[in-house]
Amino acid sequence: MQAAGTDRPATIHDIAAICGVAASTVSRALSTPDRVNIRTRARIEAAAAELNYTPNSQAKALSSGRTGAVGVLVPDITNPFYFDLIRGTQLQLKAAGYTQLLVDTEESDEVEASTMEQLRKSADGIIVAASRLSDESLLAAAAKIPMVTINRDVAGVPAVVIDTPSATTQALDHLISLGHTRIAYMAGPLTSQSSTLRWTALAAAAEDRGVEVRRLGPFAPKTQSGA
Repeated sequence: MQAAGTDRPATIHDIAAICGVAASTVSRALSTPDRVNIRTRARIEAAAAELNYTPNSQAKALSSGRTGAVGVLVPDITNPFYFDLIRGTQLQLKAAGYTQLLVDTEESDEVEASTMEQLRKSADGIIVAASRLSDESLLAAAAKIPMVTINRDVAGVPAVVIDTPSATTQALDHLISLGHTRIAYMAGPLTSQSSTLRWTALAAAAEDRGVEVRRLGPFAPKTQSGA
């Protein structure tokens, strides 16, 4: 991919010099080939192959307004809960022709917010798992870059969510079937919408079934937290 006699990568200007055409013609031939004469296009493609030319992704992004990348933000990439999610988004994005930009937001709303701002220029969209931001902050961010949230439901933002009430009730019924009548709930971070929804569903189901539930925490979602 080096230009003849140099150590630098080949550019469209090198291809243009070989073919005797303008650099803009080379750019059109490689990005929108239907707009260039078939013979000229063939010469340009042959020269590009000879020089091992690789398009500059940053320049392409500037001209097209697209980067071909999607940011995937998770609170903690070492948490096993997210392993399948990370692999799943990777496979789906790859199949759609996108590159996944994985970011660990460190269970921090500040890191999450700053990352979203940075990705506005380097990604075509973002997928945010278990966001620690407020609804207002997520709505503001979604107005600037396409966004999908996972396990976080905010009106106006596309989301993939778990049926928390049903899942929590099933877990409670299982414990009751084993003979337990005093249940402890290990709560997650105060900023976790999922944790709040689970507790709300658990408390309501426990009252209906006449069993005692006690909320402990909040705890960070890590084994080091001692929960």
